[in-house]
Amino acid sequence: MRVLILIPLLYLCLFANAQTVPIDSLYSLIESGVQDTHQVNNLNSLVYKLQKIDVEKSNQLIEDAISLSRKLNYKKGESTSMTNKAVNNMLIGKPRDGIKYAERARELALEVDCQLCLAKACGILGGIYNGLTDNEKAMTYMVEGLKAAEASRDTHAVGLMLSNVSFILVEDENFVEAKKYLNRLGVLNQSYEDANIKLAWQLSYGIVQASEGDIDAAKDNFESAIVLANQVSNYYVLGALHEELGKIHILENNLVKAEENILRGAEIYSKIGVEDQLMNVNVELAALYNKMENHKKAITYSRIALDQAERSESKENKAKCYQQLSIAYENINNHKESLLFHKQYKAWSDSIFDAEKSKTILDLESKYQVTKLEERQIKNEAQIDQQRARNIISLLLLAFVSSLAFLFWNNYNTKNKYSKTLEKKVEERTTDLKDSNDQLVKSNEELERFAYISSHDLKEPLRNISSFIGLIERDVKFTEEPKLSQYLSIVQKNTKQMNRLIEDVLSYSSVNKNIETDPVDLNEVMEDVRSSLLTFITQKSALITLHQDLPTIIANRQQIFQVFKNLIENAIKYNESDKPTIDIAYIKKGSMHHFSISDNGIGIEEDYKDKIFVMFRRLHNREKYDGTGIGLSIVKKIIESLGGSISLESEVNEGTTFRFTIPDAVV
Repeated sequence: MRVLILIPLLYLCLFANAQTVPIDSLYSLIESGVQDTHQVNNLNSLVYKLQKIDVEKSNQLIEDAISLSRKLNYKKGESTSMTNKAVNNMLIGKPRDGIKYAERARELALEVDCQLCLAKACGILGGIYNGLTDNEKAMTYMVEGLKAAEASRDTHAVGLMLSNVSFILVEDENFVEAKKYLNRLGVLNQSYEDANIKLAWQLSYGIVQASEGDIDAAKDNFESAIVLANQVSNYYVLGALHEELGKIHILENNLVKAEENILRGAEIYSKIGVEDQLMNVNVELAALYNKMENHKKAITYSRIALDQAERSESKENKAKCYQQLSIAYENINNHKESLLFHKQYKAWSDSIFDAEKSKTILDLESKYQVTKLEERQIKNEAQIDQQRARNIISLLLLAFVSSLAFLFWNNYNTKNKYSKTLEKKVEERTTDLKDSNDQLVKSNEELERFAYISSHDLKEPLRNISSFIGLIERDVKFTEEPKLSQYLSIVQKNTKQMNRLIEDVLSYSSVNKNIETDPVDLNEVMEDVRSSLLTFITQKSALITLHQDLPTIIANRQQIFQVFKNLIENAIKYNESDKPTIDIAYIKKGSMHHFSISDNGIGIEEDYKDKIFVMFRRLHNREKYDGTGIGLSIVKKIIESLGGSISLESEVNEGTTFRFTIPDAVV
């Protein structure tokens, strides 16, 4: 539920930043103003202000703005008012009621081609659906909102949507993708220097750091952000920062500090009237007090959160409340109440599991029906073609029936036998194909299960190991055991290496999946690569030169980004010169795009030129050059999946040139 509340909060902080007119002045303008579009804009501006302090009063003004917008046929103003109404519903814990208002806001924005209005509406719709655990719809709306924000050229809107997308990816534990959007947000913040954009970046990046086990860095990030949030009076993000800092202290087993910060977050949420996030914090406090063995307080906060969960229809939080109540009563020896609440916890947990299972079954059934329909269509087409062939044969035979009766009879029997033989072979071949398809479907399902296990079951213990090694390392600093520090450093390094290895294997296995392709501007991709490798480029004093403008191709943007990033990163990494230089050239020949990436690095020996594209084949040890040995395998697989090819030319100690081709249009 973290993202559901942060998205409307960021909406208020970033978009309201432009509303600089004081509340009293806005009231004066409204009372003395004419009933025109300016009046609608003033009403919406006042709503922005009041949403922070008085949601009920802002609702009354929204109705006035909607009524006047419709009277004037001012669809842009009505779209903004509808978005504000959706935000209010989210703030008071009624996200489902907000869907119809946000959808209407989106429709109006499309009618009048207002990209900024569209970005706002899509951002709120994405937040609602993410809170309702429909992440597919959530990301669809978020991506649409980001494109609209970029089209509007409004820096606040772009910052808001980048924050929204990164928050959803962080909640889904997709940290690799989240970092890409956070890097873009960081670049935007450096050029624009907006306090609210910086806060959104610090909060998201701190959560990523904590999830990856970098506890100290996350804590520093949250603490500095708290200072900034207080300075700019951004209480929405301030509450979230105290909540996340409390979770860090729980990992450190500093439960007193954890209690202090989470209570501060609860106090802020209560003051600004954010019902959903207050409910989440109360659940966290219940769990914390059970951990502190203050079971009476755990019961109190569990019951408060349970009432809030009932109002907001949050099944997940209901289950958590019943679980904490069961634990608390068990520890005060009230076994009867403990058993009762444990049964409630199991019932709600099973309900959540059944709902997720039903959704999965519906998805599989839908895919099965589509496959069945395709098979039926293929069969019908084959029957039609066969019937057409028979009709042609019949017409030819009828033309010669009078003079070639015997020949017709003999020819007919021959063809009839051939037709039966052919039908039998087609039937046998169809059976073989069906068996092959069944095996392929089973293989794909096993591969998807492996990817899921790798993504969650394997990565989760690695994150825990990394987190606790970080805590042990900090404690070891105060002991006189240098060898122990050395051993812990080796464990930490190998844990991170294992995590990167899992990520790379997943990337390699997902290359040939049915992915969406769109027109991709490779010049924009290069800018993303520069942004992603900015720290590495600066550290190595590397110079990247693009000799021609790159084309726009039909491909998957993320996969093309991986190709250029891996090749350029290797060119810098395997380079011992004082100033690594990377030259990128392009030319189109016929229907193929030809690219080359050259460097002045250490080069590759002749015997290894064909081996470097093999998975896990490393030419150097990890102590000298870090990596997993999969990067070039991923590059080769992506390029070949697009219908292209890759090769290299290299001289030891002089450098390497990778050359690859991509067809003009990839279907």
